[in-house]
Amino acid sequence: MPSKVRVILANTNEPMKHVVIYACVSSNTMEQLDSLKAQISGLTKFVFGHKN
Repeated sequence: MPSKVRVILANTNEPMKHVVIYACVSSNTMEQLDSLKAQISGLTKFVFGHKN
C-alpha cells in the first residue's frame, strides 16, 4: 500500500529581525580595547552568519 507524502513548504515571508550588538570593557587598557575589538568582530560575524 503506497503511503501519502504531504510536502509542507517553508514560510519565506518572515519579517527580518532587528538585533543590537552590545560589547563592553571594564577599563581603558590596551588589553581591554583588544577584547572589545574581538567581541565586536565575533558578534558581527555571528549576526551576519544567520539569515533571520
